[in-house]
Amino acid sequence: MPESPPSFIIYLIMNDEISKIPASGISDCACLRPLPHLVVRGLELFNAGDYFQAHEFLEEAWRGEPDPIRELYRGILQVGVGFYHIQRGNYNGAHKLFQRALGWLAPFLPICQGVNVEKIFTLTIKIDAALIRSLPSPSRPVLESLFFTISFTLI
Repeated sequence: MPESPPSFIIYLIMNDEISKIPASGISDCACLRPLPHLVVRGLELFNAGDYFQAHEFLEEAWRGEPDPIRELYRGILQVGVGFYHIQRGNYNGAHKLFQRALGWLAPFLPICQGVNVEKIFTLTIKIDAALIRSLPSPSRPVLESLFFTISFTLI
């Protein structure tokens, strides 16, 4: 059984529906730490459009991190895997990953470890909404035009 995102108490309005997203329980101190090398490499690969390899690095960082900050890495890797699913025509899989990613990213808004989480969060909502609106016959080129890079600053 897949692990569930944290408890929900913050509300998000998307597609005229109210959705719940997790509230922050993350220490501000964790967000002040620098990004681990594996995450930096994963973000570089993500920004180069190599979502499969980005996943490998981000997953290694996620698995190796014992603290809750690991869920930031999980959220980012799930967005990348969602992009990879779109490239391969697995639109339902992409939608599921985007929804999960939003739950993992929410506690780290707006910026954490130099990563602009708010941008990732907002643009993931945008591409997921476009995907949902385009069903049952999404246009892969249109969806791929909504792929984005991740803004981050090394601290």
